[in-house]
Amino acid sequence: MKTMGWITRAHLAVSQIVNPELNSFYKSTTYEIKQVVGIDTCKLLVATTGIRGSNDLMWVGKAANHAAKMAALSPQYPTRITKGIYDKLSDTTNMWSSEIWKR
Repeated sequence: MKTMGWITRAHLAVSQIVNPELNSFYKSTTYEIKQVVGIDTCKLLVATTGIRGSNDLMWVGKAANHAAKMAALSPQYPTRITKGIYDKLSDTTNMWSSEIWKR
């Protein structure tokens, strides 16, 4: 899957660009931004919602819900994937650890 490259770059951008810049600007705090990406797969529906001139897209489906819930988990792992995504990976190097997720 080619999507893992941008996820790694997003994590590196937060840890190597955003946080150092934040710390240089706010010297009296040790606040650190942490990010987590959740990835799942399924068929999704997308709808345009909102009022004229202020529309947005709304993604509806299991994958959008699971990805949002995984992104809210502990930043111990910056990328979390479901078994559906894991099964689609063609890479032979296993860098993933298994967790039981109670929805």
